[in-house]
Amino acid sequence: METDISFGTWIRRRRKALDLTKNALAQRVGCSLALIEKIELGTRRPSKQIAEILADALELPESERPLFMKVARGERSVDRLTSPPPLPNLSLLQSSQTLSNSIPTPLTLLIGRETELSALHQMLGDPQCRLITLVGPGGIGKTRLAIEAARTQEEAFPHGVCFAPLASLNSPNFIVPAIASALGFKFSDSTDPVPQLLEYLRKKQLLLVLDNFEHLLDGVGLLVEIIRFAPRVKLLCTSREQLNVQGEWVFEVRGLPVPEAEALFVRCAHRVQTDLLADEANRQRIIHICHLVEGMPLAIELAAAWARILSLAEIEQEIQRNLDFLSTTMRDLPERHRSMRAVFEHSWGLLTKEEQQALARLSVFRGGFTRQAAEQVAGLNLDVLCALVAKSLIQRGRQNRFSLHELIRQYAARQLETAGETEKVQQQHIIFFTDFAEKATEHFSGPLMPTWLERMERDNDNLRAALDYSITLQFSDLALRLSAKLWRFWEYRGHVEEGRRWLNTVLHLPDIHTEDNALQHAQTLNAAGALARIQGDFAQASCLYEESLALRRRAGDEKGIAAALNSLGLLSMLEGKYAKAAAYFHESLQLCRKLGIKTEIVRRINNLGIVAMYQGDYEQARLLHEECMRIYQELNDRHGVAGSLGNLGDVMRYRGEYDRAMQVLEESLALLHEIGDIHGLVVTLASIARVHLAKGNVNQALATFHASLMQNQQVGDKTEIANSLEGIAEALGASAGHLPLSEDGIQLAVRLLAAADRLRATVGAPRSAAEHAEYDRITDQLRDQLSESGFLMEWKRGTEMTTEQAVECALVHLSQFLAASDCS
Repeated sequence: METDISFGTWIRRRRKALDLTKNALAQRVGCSLALIEKIELGTRRPSKQIAEILADALELPESERPLFMKVARGERSVDRLTSPPPLPNLSLLQSSQTLSNSIPTPLTLLIGRETELSALHQMLGDPQCRLITLVGPGGIGKTRLAIEAARTQEEAFPHGVCFAPLASLNSPNFIVPAIASALGFKFSDSTDPVPQLLEYLRKKQLLLVLDNFEHLLDGVGLLVEIIRFAPRVKLLCTSREQLNVQGEWVFEVRGLPVPEAEALFVRCAHRVQTDLLADEANRQRIIHICHLVEGMPLAIELAAAWARILSLAEIEQEIQRNLDFLSTTMRDLPERHRSMRAVFEHSWGLLTKEEQQALARLSVFRGGFTRQAAEQVAGLNLDVLCALVAKSLIQRGRQNRFSLHELIRQYAARQLETAGETEKVQQQHIIFFTDFAEKATEHFSGPLMPTWLERMERDNDNLRAALDYSITLQFSDLALRLSAKLWRFWEYRGHVEEGRRWLNTVLHLPDIHTEDNALQHAQTLNAAGALARIQGDFAQASCLYEESLALRRRAGDEKGIAAALNSLGLLSMLEGKYAKAAAYFHESLQLCRKLGIKTEIVRRINNLGIVAMYQGDYEQARLLHEECMRIYQELNDRHGVAGSLGNLGDVMRYRGEYDRAMQVLEESLALLHEIGDIHGLVVTLASIARVHLAKGNVNQALATFHASLMQNQQVGDKTEIANSLEGIAEALGASAGHLPLSEDGIQLAVRLLAAADRLRATVGAPRSAAEHAEYDRITDQLRDQLSESGFLMEWKRGTEMTTEQAVECALVHLSQFLAASDCS
């Protein structure tokens, strides 16, 4: 029997061969009509009990029933079942009121689309839904989906289902004859054919499928008349553009999700390469190919056809390199579907000049774009944006973002190049996203920081593209400006290694050493030094900071010199070279006092206070942080006041003044709540938790670390997530395993500490000298409470956890602990 038949299709054919309606079969089985419909659609497998009753209802011979049961449960292939008897020739049995033609028989099995079919089934069953348009770009599978949806409706319409292909028509004048031909209707005379067709349809209850309507939109008035004069006729259209008439229900068809796309590729590849190796490496390549074409069925089929002569790795490379690769010489495919270029050229030809220009310019975006970005970079107005969305060339996604299918973007980029506009539009893209990055970083110390970090993450592909364009075009000034503003984002979001690569590339551009670029060059060197410092590459950080300082000294930039000295001080402090750090901070402070910049003066005093605390001079640290607080109060800088209170709290904790420390930290926390500084809240919560821990209040410490970790999830700062996990591990270790947890607290502590260690290595966030001493103490404490083999086993489990798994593990267990503590 044919191999491309589903179990649901087999059931439907067997039922029809027995002259049973779906209702009749449902009555025989004793189940709902909906269940039979789902089984025939392939969206539901029958249970063992239903399958047994189905075998009786469909009058299967006893010899075939064991095999039928295995096929019904998906354990054996349907092609092993005996073919159902052929259906009677309906054209001989139908009355004059029934259509003589039927929908096309697909040559291949439809893979996936269960969700879409179910939705269309509901829509077609809605009396208010008379006109449905399946919209989507060429090659997305609209026709195949329409055919499958129509096949499930044959019994719902007494006069049948009719399929009218319109792709070959070159004028709306031919729509009426095409529909009449598909219906088997002949005009009685040479008078106006429209009234004759409407009169014929007025008496019918049928589903009319109109395939490929996008080039005939001037004839859409006919569809409106059919809906108006033939109340029991429903229309199902496929089009690259919505029809834009009243009463239209638009159904957007998108690419296949990965599992379905992967299954389609494998099925198509097996037709030309039956011994395709199904190992994990090949599976990952297939998934990547499906991602590259964003699940577009036609592109998947064209790519899979190359499996006969190319490896999967070669197919991947060719798709990324050349759009023309996705083509075929199959003779039974229409010309417009023999290559992705032909598909897109057909769509391109339906656009106005203004729409073509806009689509080409939008190709510079990566990973989507906002309406504002489209307006400023591509000069796109709202009318053109709406037109391109309606024509399925732009997709509207979440958070008011829009995107191009990657293959459409590649085609549009070629058109932009042909028009000679690529460099100009890329420059506009660079300027827009440089301004965007500068605006975002202005909010990094305020309440909107998490929002802006998330916005930058959504546009990370565009930020990468802007850097790439600026480097390729050698716009050194823009490359320096942009890269210098991104280092905080790279730090907070764990992209430190990537950030260092970008900065290294920018710093090797040929013309960055000009006098005009001196200040931006120095700032970029400082950014590169900061990321090197964060990763623990202290030698490289020192070289970059020193180069930045030298450049600023040559330029006579005293404010920049003060900033560079401060960076060197921070590096020395992390290395535990406290005297050297203090010297850098003092020199920087003198310059800031000379310049009279109070905001910088107070920051240097703050850093000197931290150095004093690390040196054990707690009284000096207290005096310095109290001075900071007074200056911040004069500046009316509530954020600075909150930070100073937090630092004072840490000093009080080191002095053993726990009650005073708690009082000061809670003041800081309240102020941070008012300001809305979530990042500051996270740090202060951790300090409060450590005061609880120092006082022996393990329960309160864990509760506070729990709150800190939850806030960290919102901010997304992976270094602070590692800090929270380490704090929880420390508190669990201090409990000596006596907490009411669902598993041993010490084992959990080791896993979380290992996960934090792995996270730090992943994002490049080593500990400072002071932090390392604390880490060693905690690790030794945990080792003492487990056997060496037990410790190593739990450590290994922790290093195998992802960040998300580690956070979830910590939150779940602490939630259980807190609930148990409340109950007790």
